[in-house]
Amino acid sequence: MYFGKSFYMCFCLLLIYGFTGCRHQDESLYYLPYETIYDKEPNNSFDTALLLNMTAGLNIAGFYNAYDEKAQSPDLDYYYISLKNSGYAYRMTLTAVPGVDGKLMVFSPNYELLFEMNERGVGEAEVVWDYYCKYPAIYIAVTSCGGANDAVPYMLSITADNHDSRIEVEPNNEKKNASELTPLFPLKAYIVPNDDVDCYHLEFEGRVCDFRVRVESFSNLDISLTVEEYISVSSGNAAGDVEIIRKSCVVNQNGWGSSEVTQYFSSGKSDFYVYVTAKVRSSQKEPVYYITLETFSDGSYEREFNNCREDATPILAQEEIIGELDPGDVDWFYFDVLYSGTKMELSLDGMNDKRFMLDIEELDGTTVYSGKGTTNLSLRDLKTGRYYLILRQDEKVGVKNRYRLFINTYSNH
Repeated sequence: MYFGKSFYMCFCLLLIYGFTGCRHQDESLYYLPYETIYDKEPNNSFDTALLLNMTAGLNIAGFYNAYDEKAQSPDLDYYYISLKNSGYAYRMTLTAVPGVDGKLMVFSPNYELLFEMNERGVGEAEVVWDYYCKYPAIYIAVTSCGGANDAVPYMLSITADNHDSRIEVEPNNEKKNASELTPLFPLKAYIVPNDDVDCYHLEFEGRVCDFRVRVESFSNLDISLTVEEYISVSSGNAAGDVEIIRKSCVVNQNGWGSSEVTQYFSSGKSDFYVYVTAKVRSSQKEPVYYITLETFSDGSYEREFNNCREDATPILAQEEIIGELDPGDVDWFYFDVLYSGTKMELSLDGMNDKRFMLDIEELDGTTVYSGKGTTNLSLRDLKTGRYYLILRQDEKVGVKNRYRLFINTYSNH
């Protein structure tokens, strides 16, 4: 019995000594499961960044060292990573370290800050779900926004998924680097980080058509769309034409996890850009959404931007117009009367809320008809000329009205 206890104590001491001895011989064993501590100082600048190759998944281990007392700045660890291939999806995870609020920054090869992740607090991990990068290599910097820890290392894990051509490719946060959005197939995209802005240039391959943009999201996102229309104008100098913004509108009618759909537009007028932002609810779900450019060749649609006389949508007799009237929206239309004494009949279907105004004016602004909630109207003895039909929705009305407008004219000629 005594021999057994002595043997057990000797075995434990030998085991402890053995591991302690190994730790001195190879410190990486002390930090298992981290295979190697990559954080080799100094590596606090682009010039001294550690070079790594993304042939497979990377697990980079390092330390949030104490603040530099002389420079009064936190420790920065820079890594220059050659990626597997441009266009692949990369998931990045910066593990939690006790007492430290970690931050991850991603830079282009030209030192341009692409984005940073600091969505969570002290002792919490940071996750970049799927980042689609157009560069063959990137700089990644890890730093502390508060706290230091020389005993527990962080691990920056980077894994690559398969390439998908129907994926939003970062960076695309402004007009100059907008992603192309083409019809028919949805594009998968992410709001990463939470203040991410995704910009899309709508491509129609020379076609003139009516279109709208649809976004589908999950319960952890409240999506907002901004549509901007640009036209080219002469600059009056050798530099040539310049693009200026003509009109814009914001679409955010629904809440968390709902779809957002723009009104109808015409592709023949100018260039269109769509900006996507979102509120992100803290959860374990991916901040993913799907954006689709829908085009329509058949049928007639009320085309934004048509909120003034100059941009009124034309109406042909015996042609049904499909439109949408949002809260605070104004839709202008025009139709022509070719013969004096013409009779006009109007039908408006699908208006869920009757608190809208319908006005008809002559070319000089003379009011022919004005009424609230009118869905059927008959006018007689119209004079020859152009007439404007205006639909107005009160801002207090929280209902999106999808309507069908039909006008027919009769004359003795």
